[in-house]
Amino acid sequence: MSIETQIRAIQVLGYSQQEAQFLRLVALHSGYFVRRQFLRHIGAQRGKRAQDFIDELIGRGHACREVFREDRHLFHLQSKVIYEALGEEDSRNRREHQPATVRLRLMGLDFILEHPEYQYLMTQEERLSYFFEQRGIDAEALPARFFRSNGKLTTRYFPDGFPQFVDARNASAVSFVYVEDAQLSADAFRSYLRNYRNLFEAVGVVDLVFVTTSPDRFVIGQKALARFWTRARERAPQL
Repeated sequence: MSIETQIRAIQVLGYSQQEAQFLRLVALHSGYFVRRQFLRHIGAQRGKRAQDFIDELIGRGHACREVFREDRHLFHLQSKVIYEALGEEDSRNRREHQPATVRLRLMGLDFILEHPEYQYLMTQEERLSYFFEQRGIDAEALPARFFRSNGKLTTRYFPDGFPQFVDARNASAVSFVYVEDAQLSADAFRSYLRNYRNLFEAVGVVDLVFVTTSPDRFVIGQKALARFWTRARERAPQL
């Protein structure tokens, strides 16, 4: 399903094109958003339009309001109708998540809103299609988590849900975004690097974007990444 088709499908539910574009981003990436993110998307500081949009969302049963930290209002796009319009009715973004996960999702959405020029791999299907068909990378190289439900083993690739994007001018140039929450242990980044090691080695040239609100944690991330690449070179076969 093309981006244009997805946007039109949401417009049919009663939203403007700008609103439908925003809802698509939220549904496919985060499932959650805050008011300032919608205002950023439409290029406004404040005003009645944001409140009207939120009232419509909640009134139609497409989203619910939650109270986040410091009495901050958060909106969860949980209606199956929205996700069905996108062809993603089984999306995990409909589910409720822990505050730590929500923070990471919101930061990831911020990155996407700040960089609309990138071509994002939004869903698991898009990512698998890219790495399997365009890059010829084996499934064993992809980061994955395994779940057992009703006696059936299910594989979920890229379980972190962080943004990934490609250069529209060069399909082989893929970028990975790591979203760092200063309230979590710095070991999380090291774990991320271990989980992605095989994929990074298969891709060859990697562009890794480290997103954080803490300058100190950025320095820690730089050091962890330097150690990771040093060890990766040591493991590489000598010709």
